[in-house]
Parts: sequence; structure tokens; C-alpha cells
Amino acid sequence: MKISIIVPTYNRLEHLKKLINSVIVQSYTNWELIIVDDFSQDNTISELKELQSDKVKIFERSSKVKGACSCRNEGLIKSEGELIIFLDSDDLWYPKKLQNSIDMLMKGYDLVCHAEVWVGPG
Repeated sequence: MKISIIVPTYNRLEHLKKLINSVIVQSYTNWELIIVDDFSQDNTISELKELQSDKVKIFERSSKVKGACSCRNEGLIKSEGELIIFLDSDDLWYPKKLQNSIDMLMKGYDLVCHAEVWVGPG
């Protein structure tokens, strides 16, 4: 089951590199990470080009409507996953976060919401 992880961002370059790494190291590997930049002034797009891959996709917002909701909607349009996860640009995940979520869904739950997000320093 493919999961699309959608991240809206604006001027959060310093956090995004850590976020991307926390997704890349997930034990569950069938995912795509879609980052939609809201025309940041911190060179987000050019600085993250080296991290772009088949799994990590980085876009600039094309809509005239500014804001996180608009970026999430664009991410939804670009997504290919069967499941959608919205993640904020300053969040980090423990390495088994996706696997734990999939395990809960496989038990029959329709929605998984838990506090397995690490937002500590560093």
C-alpha cells in the first residue's frame, strides 16, 4: 500500500532537511514525500534539489491562492498513494511511525491518529 506524505512549507529550509531524513529512514518503505513550497524566500527549492528523487518530490505552489491549505491541495493532486498523510514542515518521525500506522489500519481502523511525532530540538 503506497502512502503519500504531503508537506506544505514556507521558509522552513532548516527543518525540511531533517524532516526528509526522518521519512527516508522509515522501516515502511512504500511511500512518496511531496513537499509543496509556498514561494519561500530562503531558497528552499534550489537547496533541496539534491534531495529530490523518485520518492522525494519537491514543487513550488502553482495556485494563486497562498497558504498551507492551498499547498496541501496541490500535493493531493500530485499524489499517487492509496493513503494520505499530512505532515508539517517542522515535524520529525520516529523510524517505525509509518509501519505502526499501517499495522493499526490493517487491524481494521479507518483512521489512525497518534502522537508518534518527535518535535524535540536538533
